[in-house]
Amino acid sequence: MKNKEVKEISKKWIKKAKEDLITAETLLDSPEERLEFLTASIGFHSQQCVEKCLKAILTFNQKDFKRSHDIHYLLNLSEDEIDSNSSNKIRENADMLNDFAVNARYPGDYEDFNIDESEQSFQIAKLVFNIVKDVID
Repeated sequence: MKNKEVKEISKKWIKKAKEDLITAETLLDSPEERLEFLTASIGFHSQQCVEKCLKAILTFNQKDFKRSHDIHYLLNLSEDEIDSNSSNKIRENADMLNDFAVNARYPGDYEDFNIDESEQSFQIAKLVFNIVKDVID
Protein backbone atom coordinates (compact mmCIF):
# COMPACT_ATOMS: atom_id res chain seq x y z
CA MET A 1 0.00 0.00 0.00
CA LYS A 2 1.14 3.51 -0.77
CA ASN A 3 2.23 5.93 1.88
CA LYS A 4 -0.82 8.01 2.95
CA GLU A 5 1.03 11.30 2.39
CA VAL A 6 2.04 10.29 -1.14
CA LYS A 7 -1.55 9.39 -1.96
CA GLU A 8 -2.81 12.72 -0.60
CA ILE A 9 -0.30 14.71 -2.66
CA SER A 10 -1.26 12.69 -5.74
CA LYS A 11 -4.92 13.49 -5.12
CA LYS A 12 -4.06 17.19 -4.90
CA TRP A 13 -2.42 16.96 -8.33
CA ILE A 14 -5.59 15.26 -9.62
CA LYS A 15 -7.79 17.96 -8.12
CA LYS A 16 -5.76 20.66 -9.89
CA ALA A 17 -5.93 18.64 -13.12
CA LYS A 18 -9.72 18.43 -12.75
CA GLU A 19 -9.89 22.23 -12.44
CA ASP A 20 -8.09 22.56 -15.77
CA LEU A 21 -10.28 19.90 -17.39
CA ILE A 22 -13.47 21.66 -16.25
CA THR A 23 -12.11 25.00 -17.45
CA ALA A 24 -11.33 23.59 -20.91
CA GLU A 25 -14.75 21.95 -21.11
CA THR A 26 -16.50 25.15 -20.05
CA LEU A 27 -14.64 27.12 -22.71
CA LEU A 28 -15.50 24.51 -25.35
CA ASP A 29 -19.18 24.99 -24.49
CA SER A 30 -18.96 28.70 -25.30
CA PRO A 31 -21.09 30.19 -28.07
CA GLU A 32 -19.64 29.52 -31.53
CA GLU A 33 -18.83 33.18 -32.20
CA ARG A 34 -16.45 33.15 -29.21
CA LEU A 35 -14.67 29.85 -29.88
CA GLU A 36 -12.14 31.29 -32.33
CA PHE A 37 -10.87 33.49 -29.48
CA LEU A 38 -10.73 30.61 -26.99
CA THR A 39 -8.85 27.90 -28.88
CA ALA A 40 -5.50 28.66 -27.25
CA SER A 41 -7.03 28.79 -23.77
CA ILE A 42 -8.86 25.49 -24.29
CA GLY A 43 -5.63 23.85 -25.42
CA PHE A 44 -3.62 25.44 -22.62
CA HIS A 45 -5.94 24.10 -19.91
CA SER A 46 -6.05 20.70 -21.62
CA GLN A 47 -2.24 20.59 -21.67
CA GLN A 48 -2.15 21.61 -18.02
CA CYS A 49 -4.56 18.80 -17.16
CA VAL A 50 -2.35 16.23 -18.90
CA GLU A 51 0.79 17.62 -17.29
CA LYS A 52 -0.73 17.52 -13.79
CA CYS A 53 -2.13 14.03 -14.32
CA LEU A 54 1.29 12.72 -15.32
CA LYS A 55 2.82 14.42 -12.29
CA ALA A 56 0.10 12.83 -10.13
CA ILE A 57 0.93 9.34 -11.33
CA LEU A 58 4.66 9.96 -10.93
CA THR A 59 4.09 11.23 -7.39
CA PHE A 60 1.83 8.26 -6.63
CA ASN A 61 4.57 5.87 -7.76
CA GLN A 62 7.21 7.88 -5.91
CA LYS A 63 9.19 8.69 -9.05
CA ASP A 64 11.21 11.88 -9.04
CA PHE A 65 10.72 14.40 -11.81
CA LYS A 66 12.15 17.81 -12.53
CA ARG A 67 10.00 20.89 -12.89
CA SER A 68 8.86 20.73 -16.50
CA HIS A 69 5.88 21.35 -18.78
CA ASP A 70 7.21 18.86 -21.36
CA ILE A 71 4.66 16.09 -21.95
CA HIS A 72 7.28 13.90 -23.70
CA TYR A 73 9.56 14.07 -20.67
CA LEU A 74 6.77 13.35 -18.17
CA LEU A 75 5.32 10.56 -20.30
CA ASN A 76 8.72 8.89 -20.64
CA LEU A 77 8.98 8.80 -16.86
CA SER A 78 5.45 7.46 -16.38
CA GLU A 79 5.19 5.02 -19.30
CA ASP A 80 5.33 1.96 -17.05
CA GLU A 81 2.28 3.24 -15.18
CA ILE A 82 0.03 3.79 -18.25
CA ASP A 83 -1.17 1.14 -20.70
CA SER A 84 0.62 1.18 -24.04
CA ASN A 85 -2.43 2.17 -26.16
CA SER A 86 -3.08 5.24 -24.01
CA SER A 87 0.61 6.03 -23.81
CA ASN A 88 0.85 5.93 -27.62
CA LYS A 89 -2.19 8.20 -27.99
CA ILE A 90 -0.66 10.72 -25.59
CA ARG A 91 2.71 10.50 -27.37
CA GLU A 92 1.04 11.13 -30.76
CA ASN A 93 -0.37 14.39 -29.38
CA ALA A 94 2.51 15.45 -27.13
CA ASP A 95 3.97 17.97 -29.58
CA MET A 96 0.62 19.70 -29.97
CA LEU A 97 0.06 19.69 -26.21
CA ASN A 98 3.54 21.12 -25.64
CA ASP A 99 2.77 23.91 -28.11
CA PHE A 100 -0.26 24.83 -26.05
CA ALA A 101 1.88 25.05 -22.90
CA VAL A 102 3.88 28.05 -24.08
CA ASN A 103 2.91 29.22 -27.57
CA ALA A 104 -0.75 29.54 -26.62
CA ARG A 105 0.05 32.10 -23.96
CA TYR A 106 1.97 34.67 -25.97
CA PRO A 107 1.88 36.20 -29.45
CA GLY A 108 4.65 34.89 -31.65
CA ASP A 109 5.81 33.32 -34.87
CA TYR A 110 3.36 30.44 -35.03
CA GLU A 111 -0.04 29.81 -36.52
CA ASP A 112 -3.13 30.31 -34.41
CA PHE A 113 -4.63 27.16 -32.97
CA ASN A 114 -7.88 25.97 -34.49
CA ILE A 115 -10.95 24.52 -32.82
CA ASP A 116 -10.16 20.98 -34.02
CA GLU A 117 -6.78 21.09 -32.26
CA SER A 118 -8.44 22.45 -29.15
CA GLU A 119 -11.09 19.74 -29.15
CA GLN A 120 -8.42 17.09 -29.75
CA SER A 121 -6.35 18.37 -26.85
CA PHE A 122 -9.44 18.27 -24.62
CA GLN A 123 -10.19 14.65 -25.61
CA ILE A 124 -6.62 13.65 -24.76
CA ALA A 125 -6.90 15.46 -21.42
CA LYS A 126 -10.12 13.59 -20.62
CA LEU A 127 -8.51 10.28 -21.52
CA VAL A 128 -5.44 10.90 -19.36
CA PHE A 129 -7.50 12.24 -16.46
CA ASN A 130 -9.72 9.13 -16.38
CA ILE A 131 -6.76 6.74 -16.60
CA VAL A 132 -4.79 8.44 -13.83
CA LYS A 133 -7.80 9.01 -11.57
CA ASP A 134 -8.64 5.29 -11.75
CA VAL A 135 -5.06 4.36 -10.80
CA ILE A 136 -4.89 6.75 -7.85
CA ASP A 137 -8.39 6.11 -6.48
